[in-house]
Amino acid sequence: MDEKDQFLVKLLQEDGRMKIQELARKMELSHAAVHARLIKLKKAGYIKGYTIVLDPDKFGKKFLYLIYIKVDQLQADQAQAHKNLSKIEGVEEVFTIAGDWDFLVKIRTEGLDRLTGFLMEKIQQAVPGFQRNKTVTVINETKSVLIK
Repeated sequence: MDEKDQFLVKLLQEDGRMKIQELARKMELSHAAVHARLIKLKKAGYIKGYTIVLDPDKFGKKFLYLIYIKVDQLQADQAQAHKNLSKIEGVEEVFTIAGDWDFLVKIRTEGLDRLTGFLMEKIQQAVPGFQRNKTVTVINETKSVLIK
């Protein structure tokens, strides 16, 4: 990936719907050159797809929580737990992590009362060998960007 590819990816991170003509203008390249670079980046696996970014507030999901989960290693099937957690409504991301905790789950809910129900009902059932959790409330979030 050269500097022009990095600039192309940066532009697409800012607006994934930007037309090739606009990309070409901003990159000072031909339409064909930008198109060829996009195909190359897709084939190489740098670009996996295009998506939309939703506003959670519009869906009533105003609260974001990160939940650390610890499991009993003798009872846990981490692959199955990861799969089960990712199927729970409201779960945006699931990470299997190393350290004092085994999973990090990113959940968006309507409020704290929904989160409490979440933990007691869904998460403990989804994770064989569940031992304990620690929940962190996110105050502010910023979009993660790979290339600046």
